[in-house]
Amino acid sequence: MGRKLKYHEAKLLRKTDFLTWKQDNGHREHDVVRRYSIQKPEDYHRYNRLAGSIRQLAHRLSLMPPESAARRKHERLLLDKLYDMGLLSSTSKLSAVEHNVTVSAFARRRLPVVMTRLHMAETVTAAIKMIEQGQVRVGTEVVTDPAFFCTRSLEDFVTWSVGSKVKRNIMKYRDQLDDFELLQATDPAVEHWGFLADSRVKGEGVGKVHADASNFAADITKEEAYEQVLSQAGGLFDGQRNWVCNLANTSSLLWHAFKSLPAPSNQVNWAGFYTLDPLSPPGKPQLILGPFHGKVACEVIPFTRGVCGAAAATQRTQVVDDVDKFPGHIACDAESRSEIVVPIVAGVDGADGGGSSRVVAIIDVDCAVPDGFDDVDRKWLERLAELVGRSCDWP
Repeated sequence: MGRKLKYHEAKLLRKTDFLTWKQDNGHREHDVVRRYSIQKPEDYHRYNRLAGSIRQLAHRLSLMPPESAARRKHERLLLDKLYDMGLLSSTSKLSAVEHNVTVSAFARRRLPVVMTRLHMAETVTAAIKMIEQGQVRVGTEVVTDPAFFCTRSLEDFVTWSVGSKVKRNIMKYRDQLDDFELLQATDPAVEHWGFLADSRVKGEGVGKVHADASNFAADITKEEAYEQVLSQAGGLFDGQRNWVCNLANTSSLLWHAFKSLPAPSNQVNWAGFYTLDPLSPPGKPQLILGPFHGKVACEVIPFTRGVCGAAAATQRTQVVDDVDKFPGHIACDAESRSEIVVPIVAGVDGADGGGSSRVVAIIDVDCAVPDGFDDVDRKWLERLAELVGRSCDWP
């Protein structure tokens, strides 16, 4: 009978699976996870599977005759794609795929690692914290997932989010802002339109809003208009969490954005919000009218009625091409022919990321013509709903 294992021997056995030691190449997984601060083990295994599949595909291509037209075509497609993703440094050789497409190659394209390489953060861990706090955006979207895969082309669009305190501190440290400019920091993505992203000037405890925030260019596209709405809303929300104030300004932004667009968007005749009524009867939740632009509207809507009620009850966006065909439609305005309603979901305490969540409000937009809304409206209004949901303290 063998002797009893010593303490360090038993500890080593607990930490190491000798059955898979060879294929794991020792502590390779642990080293990669630690070096790139990969928080979820499943991310490592996903990268490992993807890298293995790509290397296997490259190996199969290498077995084809070099003069084969099919090989040349697919080899070029594969190399170009991997280069665009940032997994390869060049597109010259197929052999580079088998040597360079690894788990580490995928991990190096994670947003925190890219931020560290761009000197936006001192360490990967610090970058992860900034991302989770909503301090970073890629293009127009605020990214809060550290596992975000940043391709070579997206790398140029990594910047600080609108109203980011980190951005202001960096600019102040570099002496690029004086004391007055710190109160009116502009965002490069919005300067294209000539408007202030952070349009609130804080002086003597009074918030002053820049009216130009509701101005939109005459030839603006729908995507650009929505992008401006989100940028301006983010600036207006900075330092302001009162839901009445934020919904009022957002309804103004939406109304003027729609009116600046060609048909059918300029036929919008109502844009605003309904919020969860805190005085709802037990077991019978209902919505109550909030800030809006347009004609007077229904004051209370039960979850069981209308397009607004359906969106609140199901927590799903409702796009109705013809309201007359929607069962139980509430005709507050007879001119309305189509409608889109997007639920706003937030934590019970008003902060995003809370344990449980609920519908706290809905975005409601009506149009005077049928088929007034499409997938573009759905996509951007859902993004706006997410921004509003985490930017307000809800009752």
